[in-house]
Amino acid sequence: MKNLHLINNEKITKDMIKLFDEAANDGDINIYVIFDRKINYGNDYSVYPHVLFTEDLGDLFHQYVYDNVIIHSLDIKKVSFFETHIKYKTNIIWLLWGGEIYNRPEYGYNKLYGRETLRLLLASAPLKEISKFVLNRFRANIGRMGKIKSFAKKVNVIGTTLHEDYLTAKKIFKIDPEFKEFNFYTLNSVGHEVEPNIMSIKPMQIILGNSGDPSNNHCEIMSLISNSTEELSVISPLSYGQFSYISKIIKKGKSILNHRFKPLTSFMDYRDYVELLHSVQVGVFGFRRQQGLGNVVYLIYLGKTVYLDPINPMYNFFIENGIAVRSLDSLKKRKSIFLINEEEAKQNRIEVFNLFARERCILLTSKLFI
Repeated sequence: MKNLHLINNEKITKDMIKLFDEAANDGDINIYVIFDRKINYGNDYSVYPHVLFTEDLGDLFHQYVYDNVIIHSLDIKKVSFFETHIKYKTNIIWLLWGGEIYNRPEYGYNKLYGRETLRLLLASAPLKEISKFVLNRFRANIGRMGKIKSFAKKVNVIGTTLHEDYLTAKKIFKIDPEFKEFNFYTLNSVGHEVEPNIMSIKPMQIILGNSGDPSNNHCEIMSLISNSTEELSVISPLSYGQFSYISKIIKKGKSILNHRFKPLTSFMDYRDYVELLHSVQVGVFGFRRQQGLGNVVYLIYLGKTVYLDPINPMYNFFIENGIAVRSLDSLKKRKSIFLINEEEAKQNRIEVFNLFARERCILLTSKLFI
């Protein structure tokens, strides 16, 4: 079976290559075409002869017939590449990352953000945000958005972790492909030998969000935890995102939380970031969409307490799978941040490992082609 992967050059790209190569049967061939050579996060693909960059291809792909084309996150670059290079009918598998649906006009401009975040966005870039709001109703079926929507009708399979994301994609694109569970993140890739680490230290170490993207709803979270009776140290990763928004969030954080707010504005090495996750006690995430799943899964596996917005489909996903996560709504009612107990932490570790163990992820990957 010959499989062509169209994938962006992201932090998880090398892990995806390793996962699909491990899941391949004898005789299967995986070829990876990577977009954006410059954005590499330190990735070195020189040891992979089956990895190519779009600018190196020329007319190479016109002559080949592929059994499957796997599109890792559906965007206009991959749609255009497919229509230019793939000349024969093939099975199309869309691995849904999240942004393809949540950033669509049909999803709704206001659904991702709380009121305070919306106000900050308008203050940061008023013309951009107002034009986005006004034009969104017209963008869904024209230009790039329209081209992606038209292409989505060719998709045979959607693979993703959350079934709710699949249902959202079906609704937005008015399509009915097959659903197959797929995990982008495997716990074994970070080492399953680590032990749960339930710490009771002061100040309580909290990680707020995973980036400087407004979908983290930093303002709302800072307001929620500002009245906490505990002594806190709030670490917020802000190394990438919208600069104008990030600068205002830093000012806001210092205003609301004072010395307790610790912004991280430099990109961290992967190992350093993993150490950071080990050092915190609590993760508080204001996402209203599936986002930062790898961070959340690993924190749960380490025995940390995780707070999620109940609007977020990740919240129900964990609850339905017997994993104890806390609701942000509880922070509105109390002035204390309640840590999970040892029994909950141990059970969380078992359940989340059962879901994201590498052996299971390899099995799910192999089933994409059945």
